[in-house]
This record gives sequence, C-alpha cells and structure tokens, in this order.
Amino acid sequence: MSESKEIANWDEEMAKFAKASASLERPQLARISTRGGVLTYLEQKMAGNKMEVIVLSAIVEQAWYPGKFDPNNPTAPDCFAFSETGEEMTPHEKAYKPQAVTCDRCPQNEWGSDKNSPSGRGKACKRKRRILLMPGTAATDGSIPTAELATLDVPVMSVANWGTYVMGLNAAEGLPYWAVKTKIWLESDQRSQFKVRFEYAGPLERDQQMQAMRRALDTKYLLMIPYEKTEEGLSDETKARVSNKKY
Repeated sequence: MSESKEIANWDEEMAKFAKASASLERPQLARISTRGGVLTYLEQKMAGNKMEVIVLSAIVEQAWYPGKFDPNNPTAPDCFAFSETGEEMTPHEKAYKPQAVTCDRCPQNEWGSDKNSPSGRGKACKRKRRILLMPGTAATDGSIPTAELATLDVPVMSVANWGTYVMGLNAAEGLPYWAVKTKIWLESDQRSQFKVRFEYAGPLERDQQMQAMRRALDTKYLLMIPYEKTEEGLSDETKARVSNKKY
C-alpha cells in the first residue's frame, strides 16, 4: 500500500473516531421562547421582537399533554414522537405514557380530541416544528463552526408559515434553509394570539454554506434528544428544554 493511501485511510479513521467522540458530547443549548407573543432568549426579550439567524436543522414533533398548559409550571409531554419527514411516526421509546402504537391511529391525534380547543375541533396531540439555529452574526464573525446553538419550537398555527418559507427558498433561490440567513419575527394574530414569520435575508458565502452544512450534519441529533419524565419529575435537561434556560 502506498504511503499516500495509508495517510488517506488514517485520516478517514481519525474522522470516524472524532465524530463518534463528538456525538457523546452535547453543546449547551437554550430554548428561544415565544410565550405570550414575545421572542425571548435566556429570559431577555429580542429587540423589535425579531432576530436574524441561520437555521441548521428542522424536525417534526408530535406532543401530547394530559392537562391544560400552565405557563407558570411548564412540563414535558406524556407522549411524544420525532421525525425528520413527518411520515409513519410512532411514540418515542422513552415516552412516559404512549397513547397508541402509531401516531396516525392515536385517539389524541383525531380532530375534536382537544377538550380545551376554543373551536372544539382541535387535536389534543399537537404537531409542530422544532428548529435548531445559530445567530446570523456567525456569518460575519466567522464563527459558524463554533457558534452557540439554540432551539425554537414553531407552534401548530405557524407550521404552514415555515413550510411556505422553505418551499419559497427552493423555488426562488434554489437553496436549502441552512445555506441562507433567515429573519424570524412574531406578529399578532386574532385567532392564535401570534404567529411566527420567516423571511429570506440573503445567502451565505459559498465557504460559509459548506461550514453550515457540516455543522447541521454534526448537530442534527440534538433535536432528537428525548424528554425525560418519571414519577419523580423531570431531568435537569428536560426542565431546561421546557423553559428558556440553558442546560
């Protein structure tokens, strides 16, 4: 075997070990809150109720809570499911109280199952998007490979806005969401109190797009970390995930 091939094989093996080691570590995360129609990060309100970010990943989440939401006592769902595509979803193996074998056959996922729905037609199990993002300033200060990450839950009534934005990027720019800067803001809505809006804020440079793609691939698993709920309560990480604090 030639020396150059040996070096290439060694580099490949080292890359595998590095990726395996990194997957065992979790960078600190904070949740960006939209409670009350106000964008908040680490309990600080966003100026103008808007922010510019780079979205790295997005998943579909189904979540069922047995009682009415209490903003003063946020908790984890009793049953939940994650998916990159939203197809053939099933309760996570760590769901505290799974409600069915599959989400599409779950009674909590039927129209009219939400007893707290003002219209009486809502579903008890809520389908939303969870996105992983970093500050848009990472594109100007060269920190895309290391910038702090945060999550944002896109509520049910705003999921269509996210879908429209992603499809618009494809049609108009031919770009995935991680290759651009995205403006996110909240606007008042009579029916749902507020909605989350998304707007294209310009492309990243070619080398930045490569960096963002690598970061997206390396951190996608963070969106799939399950809630941990037991009779004794929530894990510290889960407490942070349902508030807007770091873990």
